[in-house]
Amino acid sequence: MARNFSNVAEETTLSSGINSSDTSITVGSNTGYPSVPYTIIIDPGLATEEVCEVTAVAGTTWTITRGVDGTPASSHDSGATVVHGYSARDLRDVQDHIADSTGVHGLGASSSVVGTTDTQTLTNKTLTSPTISGGTITGVTFGSGLTFQSPTLVTPTIASFVNATHDHSDDANGGTLDGGGGGGATGLAYKRSSASSTEVSISSVGDNGAQAVSFGTLDHNVGGNNTWAANTGSTRITLPTDVDDAVWHVSASVTVSVESEFDAHYINIVHQDEGILASSGDAVALGATSVQRRYACSADFQANSGRWVEVRIASDEESPSTVQLEDRQISIHRVA
Repeated sequence: MARNFSNVAEETTLSSGINSSDTSITVGSNTGYPSVPYTIIIDPGLATEEVCEVTAVAGTTWTITRGVDGTPASSHDSGATVVHGYSARDLRDVQDHIADSTGVHGLGASSSVVGTTDTQTLTNKTLTSPTISGGTITGVTFGSGLTFQSPTLVTPTIASFVNATHDHSDDANGGTLDGGGGGGATGLAYKRSSASSTEVSISSVGDNGAQAVSFGTLDHNVGGNNTWAANTGSTRITLPTDVDDAVWHVSASVTVSVESEFDAHYINIVHQDEGILASSGDAVALGATSVQRRYACSADFQANSGRWVEVRIASDEESPSTVQLEDRQISIHRVA
């Protein structure tokens, strides 16, 4: 318990003598003394000096605790000097307080003092409406109902997020994906297509008269890189330059309008080194008179980087012939 002190307490005397077991004294004056508890010294400087603690006051009659701080409880004569003072315990309390890290400032024995500049580890603390400015938070599990205002995330992993929303373009439809990234990833997908009507003249029967099928703009290039390229009039697709000996799957479909239902055409998927990878002469009739047909074929192939793949259309019976190309599409993805 804290003790009280006063700078203006007047020296007084015992109004009557006491023995070593008395627990109350009567003094001549109580002028300037603080509220209880406070320390007094009886017979200061004498062999019978005794430190006592005053615990209750009724005028000039004081209830005291005898023999405080290691001093002996002694008999004292009437007229013995009584002064307000302090003893060694007051100095010990200060030093103990400096050294203590728990149970101070009225806190419980298990409580710790938190410094404003010290590096400390805090446990079992509940922060109510805190403002945290800077610092690093590690190994934290965030509960529900938290709102983060403009957080900065440093190298997070996708596995860290559950039900995260994206903020890239066309987000309502899953976003627009660009052509950046490494070409070596399995599952790499490329698609080129067109729905415009284009007239193609086939010069002769067979592959010698085959004409390359042109395609429109790039639709998808997921995980690829800018070495995916269309050249020779947007007819060829060049494989990425950073992948060798990969296995790819290619598929193509072409819708044509011909002059007669008896015209016979076919499409080939041609590789720069391997030649024809796949061919289709079996058309699916789309119109009532069979003059609009769809050809489709696909193949797996192994190729080094930087090689091209092309779709060509040829005539099997008539030469020369004119073919109107309608919807057409080619796609490639890496399978191994």
